[in-house]
Amino acid sequence: MENKSKYLTRPIAHMTLGFIIGIIGGNMFLNEKYVSSFFIPGLLSVGAFYYLKYRYKGLMIILISSIAGILLLTVHPLRLESHYFEPGNRVQLEGEVYEVQNTAYGQYISIKHVTLYKEKHKVQLRSSLQLSVNTVNTITPYDWVDVRGTVEAIEGAMNPSDFNDITYLKTKNIVGRIKVEEILTQDVKTPWIEKLQNKLKSKLDELFQGKDQGIMKALLLGDDTALEASTDEIYTDSGISHVLCISGFHVSVIAGFLLFVMGQLGMGYTPRYLIVLLGIWLYAYLTGWGVSTLRATWMMSFLVIGRLIWEEEDGWINLALASLCILIVQPYQLFAVGFQLSFLAMVAIIISQIIIEHLEEEKKMKLWHKWLLPWLPIQLILSLPLTYHFYQVPFLSSLLNFIVIPLFSLIMIGGWGCLLMGLFGWPLGYLLASVISLLLQVISIMVRLVLSVPLSTICVGRPSGIELLLYIIVIGIFLYGVWGIGNKIKLYACSCLLTLSLIVGIKVIPKELNVAFLYVGQGDGSVIITPKGQVIVIDGGKTGKGGVIERYLKYKGKTQIDMMILSHSDEDHIGGLIELISGTIRVKQVCISKSDESENLVRFKEQCRRKEIPILAMGRGDQLVLGDLKLTALAPNFTTPKEIANDNSLVCMLQYKAFSALFTGDKSKDSESWIYSQLNPISILKISHHGSRTGTSKELLLKVNPVYAMISCGRQNRYGHPHKEVTDLLTENHITYSQTNETGAVWIETNGYKMKINKQREDLEHDAGMLFTARGR
Repeated sequence: MENKSKYLTRPIAHMTLGFIIGIIGGNMFLNEKYVSSFFIPGLLSVGAFYYLKYRYKGLMIILISSIAGILLLTVHPLRLESHYFEPGNRVQLEGEVYEVQNTAYGQYISIKHVTLYKEKHKVQLRSSLQLSVNTVNTITPYDWVDVRGTVEAIEGAMNPSDFNDITYLKTKNIVGRIKVEEILTQDVKTPWIEKLQNKLKSKLDELFQGKDQGIMKALLLGDDTALEASTDEIYTDSGISHVLCISGFHVSVIAGFLLFVMGQLGMGYTPRYLIVLLGIWLYAYLTGWGVSTLRATWMMSFLVIGRLIWEEEDGWINLALASLCILIVQPYQLFAVGFQLSFLAMVAIIISQIIIEHLEEEKKMKLWHKWLLPWLPIQLILSLPLTYHFYQVPFLSSLLNFIVIPLFSLIMIGGWGCLLMGLFGWPLGYLLASVISLLLQVISIMVRLVLSVPLSTICVGRPSGIELLLYIIVIGIFLYGVWGIGNKIKLYACSCLLTLSLIVGIKVIPKELNVAFLYVGQGDGSVIITPKGQVIVIDGGKTGKGGVIERYLKYKGKTQIDMMILSHSDEDHIGGLIELISGTIRVKQVCISKSDESENLVRFKEQCRRKEIPILAMGRGDQLVLGDLKLTALAPNFTTPKEIANDNSLVCMLQYKAFSALFTGDKSKDSESWIYSQLNPISILKISHHGSRTGTSKELLLKVNPVYAMISCGRQNRYGHPHKEVTDLLTENHITYSQTNETGAVWIETNGYKMKINKQREDLEHDAGMLFTARGR
């Protein structure tokens, strides 16, 4: 008798798996990333599994679909049309507007159906474009614009924790960004769908007040432009932000409501489901064809079609087909966090359903299983993308979904109800809106209360490749153990504990000293993490850059600053620190220069007093010790502030074994130059005042003779930093240096004797990752 296990089941699902592998591999190949600590072992594991289980069948399907995925990327319009948009090229083009984003600096306008005027002929593009406009215009979606401008360079992330603009634009099928110099023509078009959207938004503004307007627009229409940042933050931190972007939750509510209403009206089986199909696609059109909406709509469509033809439902096939429909058109969606969360959430739901059905068949289902199993797989599986992209995962707060999802189902149905009643002028609509506003306030209070509880969220930082692999093993062992609960349960428990112990061991093993000079624009911002995990922050850039420091801390798995040091109170040093103190990061102690004095410093001290943070004023000779780390103040040597604020800077020497780093703030070379007279050669010198000619002398460089020098400055800054005199001085004295406006963040890893220099923008620096011998006093 032939072994049935050799028959390949769900070939569509296997084809989708292969297609995803091909997209990942193709992207690595096109980006010249030939080696991956995670992809290659994973690929070999998948190949070995399918060869052993299905011999050639599963492996061949995956291989063929993988090749298809690679080929799709090589002939994708984003690649073929990129040569038209070399940075600096002047272009004229026209297209249809489909998205407008207002920013503090103007507008980002996305256009599709683009026609590029190329000399004497036109080129019809299949990709979209993004227009950057300095002023806010009356341009709206569906308008047709004809513009002239210059192609902008799209920069990648400048810090390891930064948002990657290049990847984001690819996921939106955007091939380039144009700095608009002139809008030649604008053809205003207002189709019926835009008129309907505008009317609905206007009515929501009448029905709801304040932040409730933004929540209801996001919940009902998928428009998050009016959503307050504070609301978005608490919903994201608590793990319930999915209710604010149109997804499977919304589509399921719409489909369920339509089925209920059609059933109550006595409509037949087939017409009922046909109306559901029509309803969910109209809803997807109304809300703007978001990826999560399309995934959910496709899945619901396949489920409905299956029921119409009386076929058995299969979640894996529905999910595979829905994913293929999206990835064939937009393969780079695979790298979008929204697609990953949406896709993996459905994987987790299907797995939980399979486990529950299995336990029911085996008659092993218990009451706690019914409560835990719908939540646990989702929590485990979504932890992967959440920790990778956001560096933290909702834990206890994710239990809010048991309460929030039913409540938001009612709010969504009630919202559409009061919206329709409001359009007809029925007073009951305003009454229902008041009830919904009350519910939203209750939810907000409940969310804030849960977030204040320890372990509501867990910050673990971005996992490494080996940590991801180990975590996937834990998930697999645990879920398989739950599936066969009662059989070899001790073996599964021990396997999980062993693997988790490896992960924890990787996290808690003492590491090397890490000194990071972050890119914070035209300003200074450094983060030091000791081998024992303590955090020192020196300066924070100007106002608006506190988030850069906070994201980096969370990227490293840190939510506390043990010591915050302010060199002096100029805006480009103190602004980000004020934001950090006002935020959610806990600060244990603050150190300032004892000669500093300004209005900025008064505000800074007031924030510290509100948070009950002790302030230590430091001057020459003062020392702070953190384990093997010693921080010594070299300046100032006076208590009366000098007229030139930069000369009030707190100058610090950091020492760890043989490694030493000198942080000079904005100190000028003529101010207290004697403080450097007794210094020996050092490892790292932070060049004073962003590379200004007033901050660094030849005498200082000859005296401290650093192994490496760092210049922190902003791109295209109006001061011309770093000045050529300083860079020439460094070159003449054979001192290797980096400047953050070119390399992005630079971080040094050292064991106290050897040090490794790493740079964010390795594509611009051939010496990235170079090794030096540390030296200090």
